[in-house]
Amino acid sequence: MGTEKQRNLVAGEVRAAIARAGKRQSDICRLTGFSSSRLSNKLRGESPFTVDELFIIAAALEVPARSLLPRSVDELGAVAA
Repeated sequence: MGTEKQRNLVAGEVRAAIARAGKRQSDICRLTGFSSSRLSNKLRGESPFTVDELFIIAAALEVPARSLLPRSVDELGAVAA
């Protein structure tokens, strides 16, 4: 995810998933081993989540990794081939 819009969309989905699970940022850090500053930067969209990080967070939340991405490819600004 390279663009600011893409980073913010994914970060928003991850924040929403964390809230739906009734977890706090500190819970996710404990469950994933991520530092607070690393997770905070990603949740603010300052740096992109990697695919591996999304899978780790999904496992911690016990949700499908796909649920951490925007619902529509259009929201990510993908260009049709």
